[in-house]
Amino acid sequence: MSGIMLIAYPNMGMVEILMLLPIWFIAHCISRLANLNNVRYIMGNGMYYFSMIVNIIGLILGFLMLLHPLFATEVLRYFISAYLILLGIEAVILAISKIGCKY
Repeated sequence: MSGIMLIAYPNMGMVEILMLLPIWFIAHCISRLANLNNVRYIMGNGMYYFSMIVNIIGLILGFLMLLHPLFATEVLRYFISAYLILLGIEAVILAISKIGCKY
């Protein structure tokens, strides 16, 4: 539905993205925080604290974007991009760790 909305009504699609992105940030960070015990058990304290900090930053950014969507588009784009880079680093580390390997 989001793709159709972006094609058919580009301006409304931007409003939709401004509402869906913060919800995704919040939901993703909550799910990652819920699995932190597994990360600590398998990968140790270093990755545990890194993951916790990244996801708390994501929660804060998600709520800021939800409460102030125009502020988020203008000022927070740098913070959002930095967060997404950290999230990518975390995902790569998790993928090559014992959690991501089946064997």
